[in-house]
Formats: sequence, structure tokens, C-alpha cells
Amino acid sequence: MDEKLAEQFFNTMDARSDEAQEDCIHCGKRWYVMHHLDGVCHNCQKKGLPGRREIARHKKVVRWVILIGTALLLARIFIFNN
Repeated sequence: MDEKLAEQFFNTMDARSDEAQEDCIHCGKRWYVMHHLDGVCHNCQKKGLPGRREIARHKKVVRWVILIGTALLLARIFIFNN
């Protein structure tokens, strides 16, 4: 193998090992961050699984629905008891 080609190969491998890796939030597969979109690996993206932001937004919506439902229930109890 050409010495220059070998050096280039080892430099590429060193650079690749320095890249940050991340676990998929669904399947747990560890891969390079550049292949993850919002914490979701490519395979889970193809399945249409949601990312971190979408999950957080969904949790926020659920909290608001619970809060509004509780407020309506308390208002109904208060109105019918008085």
C-alpha cells in the first residue's frame, strides 16, 4: 500500500473516531450524530417514529389537555354544588 494512501486512511479513521456518537431514542442503536435527526436513527426515521422535539411537544399538549380538563371538572363540581 502506498505510504501516502495509508496515512490518508489512518487520518480518515482518526477523524471518524473523533465524531460524536449518539444512541437512537427508540431502538438504542449507537451511530454518528450526523446520521441522527432529532435523536432518531435513519431506520426509525423511515418507520416514521417521532423525534425529541415532537415527543416534547406532544407531552406539553397532553399536560395542557389534562390541566384544562381538570379545571372544567372542578368548575362543574363547583357550579352544581352551589
